[in-house]
Amino acid sequence: MLSKNKIKYIHSLEQKKTRKEEQVFLAEGPKLVGDLLGHFPCRFLAATSFWLQEHPGIQASEIAEVSQEELSRASLLKTPQQVLAILEQPQYTLNPEFVRQSLCLALDDVQDPGNLGTIIRLADWFGIEHIICSQNTVDVYNPKTIQATMGGIARVKVHYTSLPEFIRSLGDTPVFGTFLDGKNMYEQPLSANGLIVMGNEGNGIGKEVEALINRKLYIPNYPQGKETSEVQAHLHEDLEVFGSGMGEEDKTWNAVIRQALIAGYLTKEVENYGLLKVTEEGKKFLKHPKSFKITEDNDFEEVEEEAPARGGGACAVDPALYSMLKDLRKKLSKKLEVPPYVIFQDPSLEAMATIYPVTLDELQNIPGVGAGKAKRYGEEFCKLIKRHCEENEIERPEDLRVRTVANKSKMKVAIIQAIDRKVALDDIAMSKGIEFEELLDEIEAIVYSGTKLNIDYFLEDIMDEDHLLDIYDYFKESTTDDIDDALDELGDDFTEEEVRLVRIKFISEMAN
Repeated sequence: MLSKNKIKYIHSLEQKKTRKEEQVFLAEGPKLVGDLLGHFPCRFLAATSFWLQEHPGIQASEIAEVSQEELSRASLLKTPQQVLAILEQPQYTLNPEFVRQSLCLALDDVQDPGNLGTIIRLADWFGIEHIICSQNTVDVYNPKTIQATMGGIARVKVHYTSLPEFIRSLGDTPVFGTFLDGKNMYEQPLSANGLIVMGNEGNGIGKEVEALINRKLYIPNYPQGKETSEVQAHLHEDLEVFGSGMGEEDKTWNAVIRQALIAGYLTKEVENYGLLKVTEEGKKFLKHPKSFKITEDNDFEEVEEEAPARGGGACAVDPALYSMLKDLRKKLSKKLEVPPYVIFQDPSLEAMATIYPVTLDELQNIPGVGAGKAKRYGEEFCKLIKRHCEENEIERPEDLRVRTVANKSKMKVAIIQAIDRKVALDDIAMSKGIEFEELLDEIEAIVYSGTKLNIDYFLEDIMDEDHLLDIYDYFKESTTDDIDDALDELGDDFTEEEVRLVRIKFISEMAN
């Protein structure tokens, strides 16, 4: 029988911090656990009587016979499978000789747990024994990664280090990397030793690592018209729509897929890595299609962010306009049946009463607004501001802008992409080298600016459903989104982190 504390402990292993402190990881399912038991010491094993009877003589520090119902409560999988085990993390020593004597992989900032697990599984299939990861690469002992390896983690050793320093230590050893300007890899001879570098899902190989690569390769797309084994296996070539949209750019399809995921037409399940599934809503959409708008991904490499000028006598808040804007917000709040802060926060109204934006483009530059909110709620506010300026002959300081030196756009885009891939939020924070609280600050800025994010996958893993609903209902009824007020009202059973996470969900769903 599993105690509540034991179940809580198993669930805590979803967090990197706990796994690191305990030096353990979680594995689930007969095949995976069976493959790993002989390679890693087992601290705890929970299994049904049927599985235990089929596997006598199991070596583990603690063994618990459980019912299927108990296993379901403890499991992180949607469909628990007879057995789960808590295994000890191995300790490996990284030696440059590995690369000089064999072919190894290097991963530069890979973020998706499923992607890492798939890479490990493929490395195992090709006989690659060592994978060297950058410090910002997702944790190999993430439960999603372990599941995706399908046992490959037993034979592939994963190391974490500074990639630039490690590559420099290799001397003239071949270091391969994939680039658009590289040579067709199918036409190039590969050595029996060396390092193959793979980059981040969105940004590719980092500049510092790129400078150290001495063999550039290019992986071409599948030849058009050629049916791959995967296409044939799933009979994709028989579909009427097969090959539609080949002329569109990747970023366009990425935007379409993201919008479809947000709208609930498609879903990603952690137990089926790399696959998108059509939901019931998606099937209804296919029967009765309707148009929806998408926003293509932008290149933020050269974009400078603008911020309204602040301070000084010329930029004092217009109290009359500020009061009128609050009244308008209150009116819209009643009409749309949402709390006022969902529309625009007080600091945003203050900035409007300072800068006097009269177009949606100008409104987007207001802190906490962004393109999404400007388009959704901004028209009436712009009309009000314009009328106020005309009636009072106000000269707008529309040209007063300060360009920020630091550009956070790339950080925001990276966070959005990681959440779309259902990367655990603590792993995102770790990969970006920021504290979890700082990540929440960034996510709050994103959703308050009008971008819709779905963090349900993370909330489902870390929060009790009743707790979540209690916090969500509070924000529905509250006239303020202040965290301190929420904590005072909700009581000691709720943490600030939980309240902030649910507030993000609420704002994303209700305001965007």
